Amino acid sequence: MKIEFLIYRFNSVKKTKPSYDSFSIPYIKGMTALDVIQYVYKYLDPTLAFRYECRQGICGTCGVMLNGKPVLSCSTQIDPKNKTNTIGPLELSC
Repeated sequence: MKIEFLIYRFNSVKKTKPSYDSFSIPYIKGMTALDVIQYVYKYLDPTLAFRYECRQGICGTCGVMLNGKPVLSCSTQIDPKNKTNTIGPLELSC
């Protein structure tokens, strides 16, 4: 089974408008949002930029918005019932 992911993209060098690129990822039971991001980077688009450190849900560097909710990507499992998921940067709150 494959799940569709819309991943936020922005190139500050080219000053393009932010957009979402679509990726179809094979679902593996227990996979996390970070697993998805790493899969896209390794197999589909090596220009994807992201951060993570501990992979244990402690440091917080892997924070993203998953379907409109702030989560730690390393510890948030993907729900296979959602056929389309959106991953983007955390929102700024000032």
